[in-house]
Amino acid sequence: ASAWSLWLVWWTGDAVGVMVVTPFLLVWTTPEPPPPAMRLRWAEGGVLFLALAIATDYLFSHAGVLVFAVYPLAILIAWRLGPRAATTATVVVTLIASWRTLSGVGPFTSFTPTENLFALQFFLSLLAVKNLAFAASRAETAYTEARLKTSEARYRMLAQNLPDGCVVLFARDTRLLLVDGPAIAGAGFVKEEVEGRRLSEIFDPAHADRLTEAFTAAFDGREIEFEFGYLEKLYLVRVLPVEDPDGQRIGMALALDITERDRAQRTVAESRAQLEQLSRLLLTAQEDERRRVAREVHDELGQALTAVKIGLAQTMARAKRRNSLESERRAQGAADTLDRAIESVQRIVLRLRPGVLDNLGPLAALEHEVQQFREQSRLEVSLSLPPEPLAIDPDHSTVLYRTVQEALTNVLRHAQATRVSVTLLALDADFVLQVADDGIGIAEEQLRKPRSMGLLGMRERAAACGGRVDIARMDTGGTCVMLRIPRRLTGRTTS
Repeated sequence: ASAWSLWLVWWTGDAVGVMVVTPFLLVWTTPEPPPPAMRLRWAEGGVLFLALAIATDYLFSHAGVLVFAVYPLAILIAWRLGPRAATTATVVVTLIASWRTLSGVGPFTSFTPTENLFALQFFLSLLAVKNLAFAASRAETAYTEARLKTSEARYRMLAQNLPDGCVVLFARDTRLLLVDGPAIAGAGFVKEEVEGRRLSEIFDPAHADRLTEAFTAAFDGREIEFEFGYLEKLYLVRVLPVEDPDGQRIGMALALDITERDRAQRTVAESRAQLEQLSRLLLTAQEDERRRVAREVHDELGQALTAVKIGLAQTMARAKRRNSLESERRAQGAADTLDRAIESVQRIVLRLRPGVLDNLGPLAALEHEVQQFREQSRLEVSLSLPPEPLAIDPDHSTVLYRTVQEALTNVLRHAQATRVSVTLLALDADFVLQVADDGIGIAEEQLRKPRSMGLLGMRERAAACGGRVDIARMDTGGTCVMLRIPRRLTGRTTS
């Protein structure tokens, strides 16, 4: 007849063991990080456990109807000290309650032994469940707090180690939620003084309006990057939208002090401009020197050689009248050598500065250069020029001629080509010159060769006129040199 009640008592006893003894064994045999060694915390734990033991013993001995008053104290221990303290508190209450009940005192002694045992087990089970629930909640909270602290520590480490930078989190009303980084002090601010304040309360109206416009874009889902000048410093600021742990959209701004970088870039730009100016001056001086040397060689050396040739002609005439074959032979040999010297002088003058370029213009000079190359190389060369006269600046004329000259020289030396095409187009805004061959093609290492003076010279001349030279290996083989320079009219027409 008592089977049901005995079975219930049996299994509730096992359940109490599962809820009281098992958690106690598990938490005390599972390694966990040691608690912080704080004397105050150890003292707090000792006082709470002493109070729990005294309260449990007193309530079971003198005020049985109030035994449930131990619940708040046990829950406080679980919340303050964690899972180990919670299971230990449950074990302490279980031992004292069982001892007092078996001694015949307390609220669980008024019924039959089976009913008393069931009531005690129910009391202990309820205590264990509450303590475990609060301990689990506390452990989860502690774990979350630890993760947040770790995340915050990493964030602050990142922000504080930014090279002259800072990180800002802000709300929709531009109120600064968090500010960190070494650039804060560099801008003349104190972290604690700017956090919680709006941009309009920190900056003057002009700077505040610019920052507000950029910060507002973050709440439209846009990322913005801009440069911001403040107190003789320049910052690169990137604004982007983020979400806080609560899922609310906030803004983040990353600011990096680029004052030194900007100053270095300006210095490099100034140096580059000076180098380009120097390069233009050198190229101009080179062309002027070539023109002067060509004129002197033509006028002085050419005249001297011509005079010598006239003298040799007279000597040969006298030798013929005297029938001196040996003298005539020597004079003829000297005359032949002199003719070759005159041809060399003419060729040198042409390479230095062709007179046709200054007298007849760039188109005639290109025709002359191509004709000379055709006769020298015995290659098939096609030339395509605009049919109408063009107004071309003298500097541009020199660039066109020198580019064709250098490109044809490279074809003769390296290309192993059979055909070459030279094309000049006069577009609305640019002159486009193209020299292409069907040879073996230029190699990539030759394009990157730092000491290729011919390629460097073409590029420098083009850059001096605001243009550029592109040199590439064609898919069909061969090399294509393309010069593009702006069409700058001077009003002087050349053919």
